[in-house]
Amino acid sequence: MICHTSSAVFSFVLAAMAGGTCHRLAVAVPTRPTRQVHMRHEHKQEAVDEEARFDRPPVRVALECSYGSRMSARERQSLAHQIVRIYGINRNAERPLSLFLTALSDANSSPGSLPSDGFWKEWPDITRVSERAEEHWPYDELVWLSPDAHDPLLELDLGKVYIVGGIIDRSVISKLTLRRASEKGISCQRLPLKEHAPARNVHPILTPLAVISILSAVHSGSSWEQAIAASLPQRLIRSKAARGGEDKP
Repeated sequence: MICHTSSAVFSFVLAAMAGGTCHRLAVAVPTRPTRQVHMRHEHKQEAVDEEARFDRPPVRVALECSYGSRMSARERQSLAHQIVRIYGINRNAERPLSLFLTALSDANSSPGSLPSDGFWKEWPDITRVSERAEEHWPYDELVWLSPDAHDPLLELDLGKVYIVGGIIDRSVISKLTLRRASEKGISCQRLPLKEHAPARNVHPILTPLAVISILSAVHSGSSWEQAIAASLPQRLIRSKAARGGEDKP
């Protein structure tokens, strides 16, 4: 007679008629190989680590829309198109940024600065702010991103709000955002193009779309090198091999 007490232990019961005594012999058998157990724990730990990474609060990025009066109608229209693309890229990112549209009161006074269909007013996963960024957050939480800044941005800080100027400036007004940051005593940094771009001669002035695409990629786990290379127009990127070896200053 054989009795199964569990999936791991088989109890062999030998019944003997003599003296009415029943003898039980229990033999323990491992349910799975030790290696499989270790692999299961490793996979579980990896899942926990990945979940913890995504449970962290997202980095805040503000697209500052107070430059409409400085742009032509065509430039404002270009900004409106880029806002739509920025929203789509961030929403589809592996780990989206906490994205803000700031200075909407200014933008509303400059026709064409915002998407014309009005759907942006109902977009989820984005925060709409009437005030300018400097009016909405304490100065010590803000970091202006400017191509003219001296210090490179090398690591995203959860405690900071990174301001990207919503300006399409084909005439290139020098040090526009740097002066604004300096006047308010706000920290100012540049993207690390000199340090991590695939070519040294990449133009430091990028569109708002390119800047936020780079930030979004880094926030989702890409290196600066990967994020910059993926977000820059290919016409701006030339490999070292194509230039015959080392970068030229």
